Amino acid sequence: MKIYKLVPKTVKQHEVVDEVICDKCYTPFESVSWGVHEFEFKYRNGTSYPEGGSGEEYNIDICHKCIDGLLTVLVDNGYMVRGKEWEH
Repeated sequence: MKIYKLVPKTVKQHEVVDEVICDKCYTPFESVSWGVHEFEFKYRNGTSYPEGGSGEEYNIDICHKCIDGLLTVLVDNGYMVRGKEWEH
């Protein structure tokens, strides 16, 4: 779950992510210096045309402490979870 706050802008205000809370354990994500713990899951369905579209979107925010349990549940239920190394 993402908590938003209004940030003043020279002309108008806009929303930015102020805090991210885990949708499983409800604790705020910890900011770790030099550490990377990212997880993104988003599902969208609906219609899309050149002039616009609409539909529904589902997403989930999971902290690095809860992700291992989710990966285990997915694998145990037959989902193919692919892992690979990365570098920046």
